[in-house]
Amino acid sequence: MIKKIKHYLDTHYYPKTDKSYTFLIETFNKGVQNSLLGVRAAAIAFKLIMAAIPLLIVILNLLPSFFTIDNLSSFLILLEEYLPSNVYNVIDGPIKYILFDTTRGYTGIWMFAALFIALNSVRLIMESFNASYHIKETRPIWEQFFTAIIVWLLLTLLLVISISLFLTNKNFFQWLVSLNLIKPGVIRSFYFVAKYILFFILLIILIEVIFYIAPARRRKFRFMTPGTIIAALSTLIISGGFDFFITHFSNFNKIYGPLATIFIFFLWLQTVAFMILVGFEINAVVYLADDDHPRPILPKLNFKKLFTKSSKKSKKS
Repeated sequence: MIKKIKHYLDTHYYPKTDKSYTFLIETFNKGVQNSLLGVRAAAIAFKLIMAAIPLLIVILNLLPSFFTIDNLSSFLILLEEYLPSNVYNVIDGPIKYILFDTTRGYTGIWMFAALFIALNSVRLIMESFNASYHIKETRPIWEQFFTAIIVWLLLTLLLVISISLFLTNKNFFQWLVSLNLIKPGVIRSFYFVAKYILFFILLIILIEVIFYIAPARRRKFRFMTPGTIIAALSTLIISGGFDFFITHFSNFNKIYGPLATIFIFFLWLQTVAFMILVGFEINAVVYLADDDHPRPILPKLNFKKLFTKSSKKSKKS
């Protein structure tokens, strides 16, 4: 059986390249050893925390403008269903405080400072992706911040979409039950499958766009790349696996006491960051493996040339 698998990997080639699957696996293995994925994952996890706190403050302060209090309560249910229970316990209190405490207020300067800290952390995270392509950051600082703003807006948009889909999905199934078209027992299975399918699709979109715009040099955009699928599936499996393991087998609470929740949160975040880097490394191997016929690297966006060309065209017309 093992010989057949090895023979298949040796004799079959990845689509649109002249490299076998064995060559890609060996190249990926060398890339993992040389690019220090574990160290980079730890760095990204730390930067994610530095970015997530001010980023969440800004986003959560914007959510009441789009949703009612009942919908915001459903948002907490959404987080509780998707995140491991110990991870949710870490962020439950602060999120409730921001969403529902009407006595507190944030000034425009404070919000701007929080957004700046978040965007700077996102910018530093983007630099970690350059190591997989073996390139240095060449974009000017203002373009890095502009890209970070795009990532932030995408996160906000996907968060709003996920809440809307969650509420629509839930109300739709409840409507079917009220019409006696579906039994309550059956609806739980449908709802369980539907919510994870929606979450998987949103994860694919988010990771794919980040993989595309984060590096200093961009390649031709492709949807549903191998690395993106692996990163999204790993995120779902890790979140579910962490929750199951902690609930049934873990003794973290006995060992670490009150600090167990924080420890599990950091461990979950670093594991997710590691798998996202693995997915990006897989995409980098696929893109860079074909030395004889490399796929074209798109040049970085040059806004000055873009605007000068458009102004020249307008003058000629």
